[in-house]
Amino acid sequence: MLGWAAVWPFKKARPDERKLTTAALKARWFPAIVPEGHAGLDVFEQAISEEERRRLPQTLAKLADNGVQRIHHVRKVDLAPDRGGVAYLDEMLSPAVRESLLWNQRPDDPQNLFRKVVTEFGAILGELYVRGGKGRWDPRRAPNLWRSEIVSGGGGRCNPFDAVLRQLSDEHEEGALLAHYDRFGA
Repeated sequence: MLGWAAVWPFKKARPDERKLTTAALKARWFPAIVPEGHAGLDVFEQAISEEERRRLPQTLAKLADNGVQRIHHVRKVDLAPDRGGVAYLDEMLSPAVRESLLWNQRPDDPQNLFRKVVTEFGAILGELYVRGGKGRWDPRRAPNLWRSEIVSGGGGRCNPFDAVLRQLSDEHEEGALLAHYDRFGA
């Protein structure tokens, strides 16, 4: 069993001072091959072929479909590709869920459940935006796939992976996913 030291980046904080932010979760559980702000990030993303760029939204849609199937298998829920699906994800994600996902997980394990769930749920949320006519994918290539964003017709951008991570962090706001979905692209 891993203690807080294995997942908690602020080891000196007292339990009542611990605040697991989105940024802390991202830094610990989603390291990128090329970090944000690094000059090589643009070169890495530009090196993508047009064929790969066309396939990435399909990859994200397949990842979302796998997540929907997993939700159906575990929860016996058919996630609708509409506002109701966003509402279900919004209710389902919370810091308490995060704690159950982190149990006995290690960030350096490529098969860790926490990273897999956040990635699948982010892809599901992004596909709900796409299928709801809210925008289109602006994908990034692996291993930076979780930096993919949804772009609305008006140029608004949102990162569904960050949104899922925020709902699992201590920055959780009940109803935030649904409220954002309703506002986005309007």
